[in-house]
Amino acid sequence: MRTIQGKTTWYHANGPTSEDIAFLEKEFSLSPESVEELKSPSTRQKTRQENGSLYAVIKFPLYEQRKKTCRAVEVDVLLRKNAIATVSYEKIIPIEESLKQAETLEGFKATLTGKTGVAALQIIFSALLTYGARELAHIDKNISDVTERIYAGKEKQMIQPISLIKRDVLDFRRILKPMEGTLKEMRDACITLFEEKKQSFENILGAYHDLFDIIDNQKDTIESLETTNQTLIASRIGEVSKILAVATFLLAPFTIVGTLFQINTQFTPIIGIVGDWWIIAALIATGCIALYAYFKKRGWL
Repeated sequence: MRTIQGKTTWYHANGPTSEDIAFLEKEFSLSPESVEELKSPSTRQKTRQENGSLYAVIKFPLYEQRKKTCRAVEVDVLLRKNAIATVSYEKIIPIEESLKQAETLEGFKATLTGKTGVAALQIIFSALLTYGARELAHIDKNISDVTERIYAGKEKQMIQPISLIKRDVLDFRRILKPMEGTLKEMRDACITLFEEKKQSFENILGAYHDLFDIIDNQKDTIESLETTNQTLIASRIGEVSKILAVATFLLAPFTIVGTLFQINTQFTPIIGIVGDWWIIAALIATGCIALYAYFKKRGWL
């Protein structure tokens, strides 16, 4: 367990051991239920007030570049007036960065631990949410790339990239959305337990809403691009179908005239006279030109 001490103390345990949990149980007066829940990740987000402390489970969206997918990572929070503990079950980059800054930069450490546990919580959560905004930059870049390629005539090749971006956006949003309710529960509990002002939590909620606005905007954008791409593909298919239909009609005289002169009758006109092949070819060409002129006049070409 790593400890950052000041007016407020921050404890962080990544993959908590039995000794870590025993220490936190004593330090934050945890109930047996909370102690048991600290041993492994929880299935859902929650908050609980017990013995003057706040226990909360909250899940943040984390994008994995290697797997190119978004998943939820859990942070358990234990909070008292002048102490905060965070528990994770894997290394979380923004928490590791904040710990490193607190250990190496006296100014950051003073800001982090110089006031109350709620003030420290604001800094830690703001770092987590700000990191989430940084993660969304790759989605913005992908959306820009897809937009350029759609309007460069590569709409067919964009079907899979659009579906992958849409998956990332929806996964991130699905994980992020339930967080608002948990944050508000934490705010209300802090007001009750520590007599904090409502405004003390507004920075965290503000950062959350900023992040949610970004992902919501990306959701609307990718859905609009998907609709546009489908429209362009349908339009191109329609154009091809139109060309094929016109070609079929233009070849109709060739088919009809050729069929008529293939009928086995005793007397077939034109056949046998001088220049009969050219006369038949002229009839076919005249029919094709007439159909072309008609289609052109009607605006079908």
